[in-house]
Amino acid sequence: MRVLVVLFTVLLALPALGDDRGVLQAFIEDNLSDAGREVRITGFQGALSSTATIDEMTIADETGIWITLQGLKLDWSRAALLRGRLEVRELSAKSVRMERRPQSNELDPGRAEAREFALPDLPVSVKIDRFLLSRVSLGASVLGQEAVLKGSGTAVLADGAGDISLEIDMLEGPAGRLALDGSYENETRNLAVSLFLNEAQGGLIGSMLSVPDAPSLALELQGSGPINEFAATLALASDGQNRVTGAFRINEESAAWSTNISLSGDLRPLVAKDLRAFFGPNTTLMTELSRGDDGQIKLPQLRLETSLFLLNGAAELSPARMPVFANLDLRTKTDEPTVFPVASRLTVEALDVQLAFDAAQSQNWRLTGRARRVQSGDLGLRDVQLGGFGAVDAIVRSFSAQVSLTTALLHNEAAMQAALGPALDAALSLRWQLGQPLDVPSLALNGQDYQVSGQGKIEGLTFTGDITAHHQNLAQLSGLSGQTLGGEAEMSMKGSVNPITGETDVEATGTARDMQVGIAEVDGLFGGKAFVDLSLVRQTTGTHLRNLAIVGANAQVAASGRLNSLQGALVVDGKVEDLALVDRRVDGPAEAQFDLLWMRNAPLTIKDGGLRAMGATLQGSGSINLEGDGTGFEGEVAVQASDLSRFTKLAGRDLAGQAAIKASGARTPTGFAIQINGTANDLQTGIGRLNPVTSGDSALNIMAEMSHDNVLSCGATVQTPQLSVQIACKDGEQISYSAKLRDFSVLVAELPGQLSLNGTATRAADVWNVDAALSGPANSNVQVTGQVDPNQNRNDLRIRGGGDLALANAFIAPQSAQGRTEVDMRLLGPASVQALGGTVRATGAQISLPDVGISWQDGSLRADITAGVAQVGADGRLSTGGRVSLSGPVRLDASDVDLTITASGARIRREPVFDALADAVLRVRGPVNAPEVSGTIDVRQAEISVPSGTTSRSGHVPIGLRHVGASDNVLQTLAAAGLNQSDTAEGAELALDVDVLAPARVFIRGRGLDVELGGQLKLGGTTRRAIPSGSFSLIRGRLDLLGRRLTMQQGDVTLQGALLPHIRLLAEAKADEFDVAVLLEGRADAPKLSISAQPQLPEDEALAVLLFGKRIETLSPLQAAQLAGAVATLAGQGDGIVGKIRLGFGLDDLDISSNADGDTAVSAGKYLSENVYTDITVGASGQSEINLNLDLLPNVTATGRLSSDGRSGIGIFWERDY
Repeated sequence: MRVLVVLFTVLLALPALGDDRGVLQAFIEDNLSDAGREVRITGFQGALSSTATIDEMTIADETGIWITLQGLKLDWSRAALLRGRLEVRELSAKSVRMERRPQSNELDPGRAEAREFALPDLPVSVKIDRFLLSRVSLGASVLGQEAVLKGSGTAVLADGAGDISLEIDMLEGPAGRLALDGSYENETRNLAVSLFLNEAQGGLIGSMLSVPDAPSLALELQGSGPINEFAATLALASDGQNRVTGAFRINEESAAWSTNISLSGDLRPLVAKDLRAFFGPNTTLMTELSRGDDGQIKLPQLRLETSLFLLNGAAELSPARMPVFANLDLRTKTDEPTVFPVASRLTVEALDVQLAFDAAQSQNWRLTGRARRVQSGDLGLRDVQLGGFGAVDAIVRSFSAQVSLTTALLHNEAAMQAALGPALDAALSLRWQLGQPLDVPSLALNGQDYQVSGQGKIEGLTFTGDITAHHQNLAQLSGLSGQTLGGEAEMSMKGSVNPITGETDVEATGTARDMQVGIAEVDGLFGGKAFVDLSLVRQTTGTHLRNLAIVGANAQVAASGRLNSLQGALVVDGKVEDLALVDRRVDGPAEAQFDLLWMRNAPLTIKDGGLRAMGATLQGSGSINLEGDGTGFEGEVAVQASDLSRFTKLAGRDLAGQAAIKASGARTPTGFAIQINGTANDLQTGIGRLNPVTSGDSALNIMAEMSHDNVLSCGATVQTPQLSVQIACKDGEQISYSAKLRDFSVLVAELPGQLSLNGTATRAADVWNVDAALSGPANSNVQVTGQVDPNQNRNDLRIRGGGDLALANAFIAPQSAQGRTEVDMRLLGPASVQALGGTVRATGAQISLPDVGISWQDGSLRADITAGVAQVGADGRLSTGGRVSLSGPVRLDASDVDLTITASGARIRREPVFDALADAVLRVRGPVNAPEVSGTIDVRQAEISVPSGTTSRSGHVPIGLRHVGASDNVLQTLAAAGLNQSDTAEGAELALDVDVLAPARVFIRGRGLDVELGGQLKLGGTTRRAIPSGSFSLIRGRLDLLGRRLTMQQGDVTLQGALLPHIRLLAEAKADEFDVAVLLEGRADAPKLSISAQPQLPEDEALAVLLFGKRIETLSPLQAAQLAGAVATLAGQGDGIVGKIRLGFGLDDLDISSNADGDTAVSAGKYLSENVYTDITVGASGQSEINLNLDLLPNVTATGRLSSDGRSGIGIFWERDY
C-alpha cells in the first residue's frame, strides 16, 4: 500500500519532466526504489494527461520479485490542483499478485521513539473518489494459505481532518467481508472507528487461526470519543453465538494516564478440544495500568482466570524504576493434569508459584514454586521444586537473587533418558547495582555424571566469565549419538559472548581420557588421553580462529584461520604416528597439510595440499566454484609411489613396482577438461597373467574435453614393452582405436604370436557406424562392421571371422583340439542374444581325451543361430573305432539345452582294465549350467582284464597330494596336466540317469580266470559323484591252476568310485576231506585274492591240498615249483600260453584240461550271434562233442549236445539269481 501512495506522489511531479518516456520511466523507478527494494515498470503512458497508466510494475528484494501489479490507473483532475485540491476520480489496479512477504529491513532508529498521534497537515486537500484493486492474489506464505481478494474504498484528507472507508471481499472460496470506517479531527481530537468482519464457515480468518471446524465468524469493534478519553467495545461471535465481549478505555491528563481492559466470554468453541477444559465456560481478563505525574507506574490489578488456571498479581515501580511492591499468585485450580494453551501442549499437574515483595516491610523478596509434573512432548519433569530469594535496595539501587531448581527427569526415548540421567539440579546467583554490570557470582548445573559450573558478568547483552563442563561417563551418550562412546571429557572456557550480536572471544582447553567414539579408526588415534586447545574471536570485522589443536596419543591436528563476509583463509595440519592404528592393511607414519582460501564471488581455493605416507606422496592444489550448482572446479594433483608392494594388503592383491601420476582438470559451465600422465616401472598388478605385460617401463597418457553440449574429444595411450594402446575421439563424432600385444604367449604360453585390434566408430546423427578388426594367434581373426544406435538400443552388426580350434587348448587342458572354425553372425536389434543370428562351422575337427585314451576325429560341427537359439549338429569318428554324433538346440542365454548324442560301434578302452564295444543314445537337457544326461548304452562286448602285474614300481600318486608354494609356472603346468589344485572340481556337474545294458559277452580274463557275465546297470547321481545300481552276473566261468579246473560258483561286476569295474568271483572244489574256496574281489585293476578251506587251513596249505591233494610239507621239489607258479598266476604275474592262443584265434573261450586218468581234452567257444553260443571239445582219443546254447529269455536257455559217438541231447534251463 505504501508503494501505491509513493507512486501517486511521484506522478504529481511528472508534468515538470516533459514527455521523454525514458526519462519518465527512470524517474519513477528511481524514486520508488530503495535499499533492498527494486522497482521496475513497463508500459507507462499518459504522463501529461489526466489519465496515467502502467501496464506492469514489479517489486523485488534481494531474493527476487515478491509482488507484481498490472493494469495500474490514475484518473485525476489537473485543474483542481491549481485551486489547492487533489481530486482523484480513480486510483486502481486490475491485478495484484503477491507470492510472498518481502524480506524485512532493519528498524529505522530514527523512528524508534514514540510520537503523539496526529494526521499530516498537507498543503493541499486530498479526495479519492474511488480506490480499487480488482483482484489481489496472495500466495500461501503470505497468510498461511492462498487467497484471492478484492479491495475498494474512498478517502478524504483536508484541513487536519480525515475520513476513510474500506471494503475487502473474498473472490474465491467461502464468502467473507471486512468493512472499515474511520475518522479523525486534529482540532477536536475526536476519533471514531467502526470495524466489521464477517465470513462464512471455512473462511480465511477461521482457517488461519486454526479454529476447530472453521465456523462462521463475526467481529465488531466500535469506538468513539476524544483521543484522551477514548473508549471502545468489542464483540466476537461464531456460528451466530456471542463468544467474547469486552471494553477498552484510555484516560489521559497531562503527564498522567491510565488504561483499563476487560474481556470475558466462552472460548471453548474457538479452541482445540484438548484445551476446552482449561478455559471452561468463562474466561476473564482484567487489568489496570496507570502512570502518575511523578512517573510512578502502578499495576493495581492483573487477573487472568479460567476454569483450571488463575493468575493474580499486582506491582508497583518507583519513579526511579525500582520495585516497590510485587505480588504474584500463579497456580492451577486442580491437582489433575492440565493442558496449557501453548504450541508444545504443556501438561502441568499441581502447579503453584508465589512471588512476594514489599519494600515497606523489608528489602527481601522470595519466590517459591512447585509442580508435581510438567510434560512437554517426550520430556517430563517430576517433583519440580523452584526456589528463590534476594534483596532490593532502593537507596543504592541494587538487586540480588539466588534461584534454584531441582527436578526428576523422565524421557520417553531411552537414548535421551540415558543422556539426561534421572535428575537435575540447577542454581543461579545474580547481583546488580546501578551503573555496574550484572554480576553472576555462580551458576551450576548437575546431572548424573555431568556438571556445568561458571561465573561471570553480563554487561549490556555480553556475558564475560568462565564456564567449565565435565562428563565422567560418555557412554551415557551412546544411544543419542548412534555410536558406542566411552571415557570422560572435561572442557574449560573463558571469555565473552554476546548471544544477540554473536560477538565472541573465547579461550578453551579440554581433556579426554580413555575416550571412544565408536569409530575404530578414530579410537586408535585419539584413545587414551587427548587434549583440545581452542582460541577464537568473532567481531564485526569477522572471525579469527587463532588456534585449534587436538592432540592424541597417536595423532595431532592443528588449524588456524580467518573468515569474514569478504574473504577467508584456513590452514590445517595433521599427523598420524602409525597408520596401522587406522587400518591394519597400512602402516607407518602419515602427514597431511592444506590451505583453504576464499573470497566473496570467487572460487574456494585449495593451496599446497599434501599427503605423505608409506613411501608415497600426494601434492595438489585447485579451486571449487561455490556459485551455481557448486560443481565447478579446477585443479591438479601429483602422486608418486616408490614401492607399490607396501599397498599390497590395502589393494587385496600382490602389487610391486614404482608409479607416478600427474592429473589436472577443470569443470566450468561450458564443459570439462582432464589430463592424466603416468609412468611405472616393473609394475605388478597382482593379476599373474598380466605381470609380463606390465613388466619394464610403462607410460599412460589420457586427455579428455567435453563442451556444455556434450561434445567429447579425447585421446589416450598406453605403452609397455609388450603392449601399446591408442584411443582418440574427435568432436564427439569420431572414435578410433588400436591395440597391439607383441606376443600373446606372455598371457597364454600355448598361444604364441601377435594380437592386434584396430577399429573406428563414426557418428551420423544418433547412429554410430562401427568397423573393428581383431587378429591373433592360431590364425584367428574377427571383423565387426555395422551400426549401433545407443538411444534406441538398436544394432545392426555383422560379425565374421575364424580361427584354429587350438585356441581352446590352453583352457581345456589336458584335452586338446585341432581343426578350423568359421563364424558368420549378425546382431540385429537390442544388444541381447535374442537379436543374434548366423552360423558357426568347424571342419576337420579333432578333440583328444587323454584321460580315456580316445580322440574324436574327422569331425564336423555346425551351429545355426536364430533368435537366441543355436541348432547344433556334429559328427565324427572315434580313434578307437565307431562314430559319435550330436544334434539339438542350445539357448544362448544358458537357460536350456536339449542335445541328443548318438554313438555307433564305439570302442571304449581304459588300459589295461577294460575294452568295450558299445552303441549309445544319450540326451542332454536342462539348464546349460546343470543339465541332466539320460539314455541307454548297449554294450556289444566287453573285456575286463585282471592285470598280470603292476606297471610301475613306485606306486601311484596319493589322492589329495598338493604342491605347496607352487609358482605361477608350476600352477600352469599342473593345470595343463589336469591336476588342478583347487578345492572344488571345476566345470558343470551333470545329473545322470543312464541305463547300461549288457545281457552277455562281458568277459573277465587273466590270472587263470575265464568268466562270462551279463546284466544291466543304472547310473544315477552326477558326473562328479556317480551312483551305480545293478550289476553284471555270472553266466559261466572257470579258474585253471596247474591243470586243476575250478568252476565258478558265483560272480558279479559292479561299478564303483570313478566308474571302474569292481569284481567278485568265487570258485569252489573238493580235495580229500577239504572244501577249498578261491575268492577274487576288488577293483578290476587291483583285486585281492583269498584262499580258504573247511576245515580251516592256512592259505598255502589250502592251495597245496587243492592242486596236489597233499599237505605242503609232503610236496616234491617239482610240485613246490609248480605251486609257486600257480601262486604267481593267481598274483597276476602272467597271462599264460592259453590266453595268448585264444586271442590269436579270435575265440571267446579256449580251454585245455585233463582228467584223473591223465587224458587231455581241448575245448573252444565262440558267440555266433547276440544270443547263440557254441563250443567244441576234442579229446586225446579223437572223440569230439559240440554244444549249442540259445538264450530264449533273460532267465531261460535252451541247450543241445551232439557227440562223435552218436549221442545227443536237448534241454531247457531256467535260472534265477537270489
